[in-house]
Amino acid sequence: MIKVLGLGHIRTVIGKDGLTIKDSPKKIRDILDLISSLDKSLDGGNYNLGNTLLMVNGVESSALGGQDTVIYDGDEVVLIPVVHGG
Repeated sequence: MIKVLGLGHIRTVIGKDGLTIKDSPKKIRDILDLISSLDKSLDGGNYNLGNTLLMVNGVESSALGGQDTVIYDGDEVVLIPVVHGG
């Protein structure tokens, strides 16, 4: 099983205990599609998953292959919204 946790607005969408995905392996893009389907405000609303730091077992996903990173049974994915302003 893959554990998916979110911070900020993403935590509200997926729930405080996160999601458990039983079918593995998956790619990061599959997980993003799943989370976007839970709340349409994540796609095209005020929030954009493109502004999200994606960690796989504590390593930023861009260092692993970006959205093509394969997630296996026992892995943990954490989505952290990047908030900035001026």
